[in-house]
Amino acid sequence: MSKRESLIKQVENDLKSKMSPGESRHELKADGSDRGKITSWTTFRTYLKHLIYFVKFIKDHPQVIADLGRKPRMLEECKPYCNLWIDHMKSKSESPSTISMCASALVKLFQSSREELGIKELVPKQLRKNIKRSRRLATRDKNFNEALPRNKTLATFCRSTGLRRKELSNIRGSDLVKIGNLWYLSVTCETKGGRPRLSEIVGTDEEIKMVVDMCKKAGSEKIYSHPNTNADIHGFRADYAKRVYEKHARPRNAYRNERIIVHNNKIVEVYVSKDGKADVEGHKMYYTGKLTKKGTREMIRGYSDVPTAVFCRLDKKGVSYDRQALFVASENLGHSRDDVIVDHYLWS
Repeated sequence: MSKRESLIKQVENDLKSKMSPGESRHELKADGSDRGKITSWTTFRTYLKHLIYFVKFIKDHPQVIADLGRKPRMLEECKPYCNLWIDHMKSKSESPSTISMCASALVKLFQSSREELGIKELVPKQLRKNIKRSRRLATRDKNFNEALPRNKTLATFCRSTGLRRKELSNIRGSDLVKIGNLWYLSVTCETKGGRPRLSEIVGTDEEIKMVVDMCKKAGSEKIYSHPNTNADIHGFRADYAKRVYEKHARPRNAYRNERIIVHNNKIVEVYVSKDGKADVEGHKMYYTGKLTKKGTREMIRGYSDVPTAVFCRLDKKGVSYDRQALFVASENLGHSRDDVIVDHYLWS
């Protein structure tokens, strides 16, 4: 009889069986087949790390041992206790984003919804005003003196390219691309969700020249194999997001009554309506012909018709944004939703 696999090994094997690198996560979500697949090795490593914490926590939990009369040996025996782990993370004051990510890992592992796992109501809402990342001084900020030439160069490179830390440590000079009069970086390695993208190099003429010269000098070699661990890369990404947004944002009166039809987070059509409301009759091809529960016309799945002007609420009440510029910033940062830019990057 073969030796029983440990819980950790069971988790690892289960996640590996779900690996499907190279497939488009967006296409899988569109046809509803994404639940049983993981398309990125980065996601795999993140889920594996936290699910190992989960099984270690459940394995030694007094309530679990009391219920089973022993420590759990199989993953299915851990499934009814997902709520204990989520409660534990909340008691440790883990951020809502971390808790939500762990809940998604559990959903992927057990192929059950948050509601079926009994954790839907336990996952806290992610409110913009409660986000702490890069919003205040941290201990590591004291160890990163931007006045030093090498640190100033790193900060300028990051503010001009918007790369994540892992992307930064893998970018090569040969990833430099010129399209027309603009310079871009082709970001393909260690991207979120495995999605490749082109990130425009944005800044003053001097900053752009510095980044381009660094890439040309590096050639096929990496530019930053080991970037300073004290550098606030996410904060620099926020500076980059603001640069890109402000470059593409238009005056408010330039998009008055303008609307955007979006399909799977991509703009497919822009039009101006007479009163700023959705022109259903003029865009019948995007509708099913049925009515929603609210009595409005139902759009084909994946489509939405939204105003270009984005008006914020709550802590940012009175602030508005150009949605087209938000989409541009989103694409350059490697995201796929305009609201992510407002909530996580344009805080200043």
